[in-house]
Amino acid sequence: MRLLKVVGSRLSVVKDLCRFFWQRKLWWLIPMLLVFVIMGLLIAFVNTSSTVPFVYVLF
Repeated sequence: MRLLKVVGSRLSVVKDLCRFFWQRKLWWLIPMLLVFVIMGLLIAFVNTSSTVPFVYVLF
C-alpha cells in the first residue's frame, strides 16, 4: 500500500510539472525533460548486469 502512495505522489508531481509548463507556454521543454527521464531510467537499469549488453547496442 505504501508503495502505491509513493508512486501516486510522484505521478502527481509530474502532472503538476507538466501543467506548469503548459500554463507558462513552456510546453516545448517537455520533450527534453522526457529524454532526461529516459536517460535516468536507463542509467538506473544499467546497474543490473542482465541489461548491460542491451545498453551497449544503443551506444
